[in-house]
Amino acid sequence: PKEAMTYDIHNVFAGAITLVQPIYMGGQIRAMNEISKYAEEIAISMRNSKIQEVIFAVDEAFWNVVSLKAKRQLAENYLTLVDTLMYNVTEMLKEGVATESDKLTIEVRQNEARIALSKVDNGLTLACMSLSQLCGLPLDSEIEVINDAPFHKEMNQEIIQVEMTDVWRQRPDLQSLRSSIGIYEQKERLTRSEMLPKLAIVGAYTFQNPNVIAGFENRFGGGFSVGATLSVPIWHWGGNYNKLKSAQSQTTIQRLQLEDAEEKIELQVRQATFRFEEAYKRYDLTLLNLDKATENLRHAEIGFSEGVLTANDVILAQTAWLQAHSENIDAEIEIQLCKVYLSKVLGITDY
Repeated sequence: PKEAMTYDIHNVFAGAITLVQPIYMGGQIRAMNEISKYAEEIAISMRNSKIQEVIFAVDEAFWNVVSLKAKRQLAENYLTLVDTLMYNVTEMLKEGVATESDKLTIEVRQNEARIALSKVDNGLTLACMSLSQLCGLPLDSEIEVINDAPFHKEMNQEIIQVEMTDVWRQRPDLQSLRSSIGIYEQKERLTRSEMLPKLAIVGAYTFQNPNVIAGFENRFGGGFSVGATLSVPIWHWGGNYNKLKSAQSQTTIQRLQLEDAEEKIELQVRQATFRFEEAYKRYDLTLLNLDKATENLRHAEIGFSEGVLTANDVILAQTAWLQAHSENIDAEIEIQLCKVYLSKVLGITDY
């Protein structure tokens, strides 16, 4: 009968669950794993580089605060010297052994000293605010800078031993470049894998309704299947080959950039070393000038008290004394900054 040969296939449902296990993909999986590893190394290197930059900026701001604190003390001492001279000239003016011109000249120096002290106070306030900002603190934070720097004392020059191979290994920016080379090498493998065969095992479960296995019964039914797939590229019209050549060119570019960066860093290290040595030489000269300026001021004060020298001579000696002390402070701060910069250049900043 016709009814016995008719099937209910008005509504058909079908589905499949497929699992694929790669066996050989031309090196794609290994290359992607290596790229992920190199990307993590680059992220770590960039983080370390940023940390060193922050430390260098904080150290620079710190020594700026230390320098201004020392110069503030120097400005107060200079104002004390001028006030003392003013007192002596005022007494001498009463005795008739000094002139009104001497007094006016010293008053001008007093005003200049007070202005200089006010400028140093303002500069110190701004420097503390800058240090607070770099440290992540509110700008109005109270900062107490503890400094053990031996101002106006002899400092022995440190001997710097530089091995460029160690510098190249320690610099985080060079580590990032080396990791970048590794990434581009793995990209070459990815491009090359597109021209290689790929093998995988496939397992699937398929089901359908009506069930074709059981005479198109109106119920779900299915079965398992296991097999293997092999994909072999035969001809790609040269497109994949051109991609490979492009990837190899990118790797070569990264290697050349690494060589260029190593040469620039070597030059940077040499410059930092020379600057460090020059800072010590300058500091030794400022110590000699400091001793001479102090002795010159002492003789000027004695000569003025004995009536041999004038008030202008004492003022000149005080100015030379102030300049010698200021240059000495700048020289010592320059040494400290050179140390910080040299540690950054060498890649040995402690963090």
